[in-house]
Amino acid sequence: MTRALPVRRLSALRVLVALVLLTHAAAAHADIISFTKRAASEKFDQAVAALGRGDLKQADTLFQQVVESDPLRLYAALGHAQVALSQQRIKDADRAISAVLSQHAEMAEAHNMKGVVLLLQKRQEDARYEFSRAVELQARYVTPRIYLAALARESGRFADASSAYKALTDVAPGLPAGYVGQAEALMMMGKTPEAYTVLDAWKAHARSSVLPYQVLGSLYLANGERAKAVQELKAALVKNPGDAPTLKLLGDAYAASGDFKAAGEQYDAAVAADPKNVEAVIRTGDLKARAGQTDRALEIYRRAIAIDPTNPVACNNVAWLLGDQGQQLDEALRLAQVAAKAGPAYVDAQDTLGWVYYQRGHYSQAVTTLKNAKALDGKRTDVAAHLGLAYAKAGLTQQALAELKRALASTNAVPNRAELERTVASLSR
Repeated sequence: MTRALPVRRLSALRVLVALVLLTHAAAAHADIISFTKRAASEKFDQAVAALGRGDLKQADTLFQQVVESDPLRLYAALGHAQVALSQQRIKDADRAISAVLSQHAEMAEAHNMKGVVLLLQKRQEDARYEFSRAVELQARYVTPRIYLAALARESGRFADASSAYKALTDVAPGLPAGYVGQAEALMMMGKTPEAYTVLDAWKAHARSSVLPYQVLGSLYLANGERAKAVQELKAALVKNPGDAPTLKLLGDAYAASGDFKAAGEQYDAAVAADPKNVEAVIRTGDLKARAGQTDRALEIYRRAIAIDPTNPVACNNVAWLLGDQGQQLDEALRLAQVAAKAGPAYVDAQDTLGWVYYQRGHYSQAVTTLKNAKALDGKRTDVAAHLGLAYAKAGLTQQALAELKRALASTNAVPNRAELERTVASLSR
C-alpha cells in the first residue's frame, strides 16, 4: 500500500512570489546591468557583481556607499532596495524605492520593484497599478508582465490571464512562463484543445529544449491521454536521449498504462543517467512494493532518503511499510514525523503517522492525526478505516462505527475488510 505524493496546484501568484524572493539577486543583476552601462563605476560594478553571486551583505554595503557619495545614482539605490527585498526587509526596500521615484517618477524598474513591495504587503490592486505603469514606460519589460498575468490568474480572471500571458509570449517568445501560464488559464476555462495548441507553439519557439515536450506529456498524462503522453516524451528523448526527468516521466506514462515492465526500464534508465534523481529512485521502489518485494522496496526508499533526507514520499513509504507490518516502530515513527512535517498537506503522511501511532498503542494521538488526514481528504476509504479502528481502541464507539461503516460502504478497495467487519459486529453488540 505504498503511495505517491499527490500533485498540488499552488496558486500561480504564490509560486511566483516565492521564486522572486529566491531568485531576485540574479534578476536584479540582469536588469541593473542593462540600464547602467553609461554610468558604471568601479564600486558600482563591484556591488552588482556581489549581488549576482549572492553576497548580499557586501552588495548592500557597496550600494549604500555609492548612494552616499552621489544621491543621484538611482540604480545603486535600487540595488540597495533589491538586497532589502531579498532579505525580506520590506519597509527598508519601500523607503529606498519611494526615494528613487520621488527623483525619477518615470523609471520603469522602480515601479516594478514598488509593485513587488505592494504585492508582498498584500495590496494587489496597488501592485497591479505599479506593474502596469512599468509596462507603459517600457513596453518590452518582461518582469512586470509576468506579475500582471499572475495577478489575473490569482483573482480568477482567466480570460485576462490568458491574454496577459499571450502578450508575454509576444514580447519574449523564448520564455516558458508565457506558454505555461496561457495554457493553464485556458485549461481553467475548459479550453483544453486550445491549451495544447499553445504548448505546441512553444515547441516551435524552443526547438532545442525538451521542456515543452515534458509539459505536454505531463498534461496528456494528467488528462488520461496516455498514448499521447508517451508520444511526446519519446519525442523529447529523440532530442536528448539521456535526459533523466524525461525518462522518469516516460516511466510514469507506462506505469499509468499498466505496463510496469516498460516503466521499470525507464526508471532504471533515469537513475543510471542521474543517480540523484530521487523521484526516479522512489518510483523504482514503488514498483518493487507493488510486486510484493517489500525488503527490496525498503532498500530503495532508504536510498532515496540518503539522497534527500526530508523527502516526504520516501520517508512516508518507509514508515508505512514498517508501520503496517508492526516492525521497527521507532524508525517508522521518526520517518512518519519527518514526512508529515515536510508535507503538512500530504494526506498520506498524516494517515501514515496516525497509523504508526495506532500500531504503537498511542490511540489518542492516532485519532487526532487521522482526523487531520480526514480533513485533508474526506473521501479516502483507507483513512476512514484507520480512523474507525483508532476510535474503537480509544473507546469512542459511535464515532468508530460511523467511520468503519463509511469505509465499508465505499466502492473503493478497503484494506482489511474482514477486520473492519469484525470490529463493527463487536461494537454493535
